[in-house]
Amino acid sequence: MLHMKCYYLLPFLLLPGTLRCAAQSTLRFTLRQSPLLVVDAGADQTIPQGGRVVLGGALPASGGSGTFAYAWTPATGLDRSDVPHPTASPNQTTTYTLTVTDPGSCQKEARVTVTVSTPTPTAMAAAWDPWGLHLFPNPTHGVFTLASEHPMGTKILLLAVYSVLGQRVYAESILAGSHKLEQLIQLPPQAAGLYFVQITGQDVNRVFRLQVQ
Repeated sequence: MLHMKCYYLLPFLLLPGTLRCAAQSTLRFTLRQSPLLVVDAGADQTIPQGGRVVLGGALPASGGSGTFAYAWTPATGLDRSDVPHPTASPNQTTTYTLTVTDPGSCQKEARVTVTVSTPTPTAMAAAWDPWGLHLFPNPTHGVFTLASEHPMGTKILLLAVYSVLGQRVYAESILAGSHKLEQLIQLPPQAAGLYFVQITGQDVNRVFRLQVQ
């Protein structure tokens, strides 16, 4: 914002015949400029699936003039979008933009990326499986059954479905009992393609390829 003080001396001239006098005009400027607005969204960060992190640098905004207004976009995964240091817990890698506005309508932006790390499905170990776990039908239109050939005993299993990019698109807890397991799974709408289904629990770690049509 530019603040200006001006001092004016208006010119005048007396013609010859009475007094011989002339006035010279002088124009003075006093310039006051606020410091440049600086915005800091913080350093890029990596969190595990389900983790959280606080965004914003040590001074998210400095310079400018007066009180700042903050706006973070997108608001997905944020507890607040109008504060300097929101907490982010996105489900997938997201780049957030911080826009700061000062009372003089000066505006500036900065960006920060929160990377969500997930297990790489192709690197998941397929452990010994005495229960004969399997999926059917495969390929599927999004509805399939997780079954076992033998009783698994009482244990809680976590079923997680990952895209080929490592993004978790579905998760469900399953209680296995004294009978053969036969659990119907219905995925939310997904793009057709290859997915990985990971089953984990006590002494259980299996990965299956699932083709969604």
